Amino acid sequence: MPWTSTISTEATWLPIPEDHLSRSVQSQNDDLDSVLNFARKLIKWRKESHWLEAVPLKMVHATNGSLVLERIIAQEHKFVAAINGSSNSLTVEIPEVGQVTLNAYEFGGWIIDKKVSQKIISS
Repeated sequence: MPWTSTISTEATWLPIPEDHLSRSVQSQNDDLDSVLNFARKLIKWRKESHWLEAVPLKMVHATNGSLVLERIIAQEHKFVAAINGSSNSLTVEIPEVGQVTLNAYEFGGWIIDKKVSQKIISS
């Protein structure tokens, strides 16, 4: 991802195709729905969620730009995260929640126990 939307007069380590300039940090910075800001939100949320570090991660499924992950927190609780990394809305199956539609570049997280599931985060 190039930093600016203009072609540099200086040599770059790798060539930057002109059509990539519209995907630069400069172009995406102010667009709250951009891929750049989606990644920033996800990284920020992950850094603030220290409780996720203590247990192994299991991939439930990954298809068509979506990813569903699960962590067992305790015998009766688990955390499930769904990530839509595509530019289209997608419907994914969340274990013990059902089908959930995620908008483009949206992510959500659920705490699930044997009695109830509760959405705790959304982009």
